[in-house]
Amino acid sequence: MIELNKIYNIDCREGFNLINDDFVDLIVTDPPYDVQAQGCGGGKKKWNGGSRFKGGHSVFGIETSEAQLFEYVKPNDYMGELSRIIKPDGHVYVFTNDKNLAELQIEAEKHDLKLMNILVVNKLQGTYFSYYQKYVEFILFFRSTKGRAKYINNCGKGNYFEYRFSRGKEKLHKSEKPLELINELILQSSCEGEIVFDSFMGSGTTAVAAIKNKRNFLGFEKDREYYEYSNRRIQQYINT
Repeated sequence: MIELNKIYNIDCREGFNLINDDFVDLIVTDPPYDVQAQGCGGGKKKWNGGSRFKGGHSVFGIETSEAQLFEYVKPNDYMGELSRIIKPDGHVYVFTNDKNLAELQIEAEKHDLKLMNILVVNKLQGTYFSYYQKYVEFILFFRSTKGRAKYINNCGKGNYFEYRFSRGKEKLHKSEKPLELINELILQSSCEGEIVFDSFMGSGTTAVAAIKNKRNFLGFEKDREYYEYSNRRIQQYINT
């Protein structure tokens, strides 16, 4: 039997088998997705800290780097399971970038998840790219169509956000998201005591936000180092 308020050190593709249908109230997750950044031309204007695609994976570092940023998990590996475990009136938030918007939407439509809006997050600092720097990420906001539609708690809120993302040595995780942003999503789409799920916990931001807002949390993180860090971060937050 799966336990609440716990992160499991397991690949979500295995972990989903532990969760019953219609079990969680809200999903907020940031799947690993393909990213691309590069400089502009050559010579003095050449920026040599870009990323590019290699063998289906995204690589970040200098141009000659062979290091892998993270394993790309395709939407068909998890969207059906997210739909299965979310309650019939639940909301699902999935972070992504411009490259992967269409694939996520198409996959979601196969699994009783209706796109209600696309939230735009300005990171207040651009990622280098040859065809205009990239300042924004996207959050696809779905609702389950297994039941009646449920509104967000503050319908007056717009779909544009501005949050400073951690950079360099500040970052707890390679794709860390601001705690304040996750707080906002949780407050909009859940109530105290409900269950917030994240299939890619990373540094545990979703768990900390859930605790902060008196929700239960549940999630998976297959990387042992991040799993252990998340547990330490949660304990530190509880003890403060």
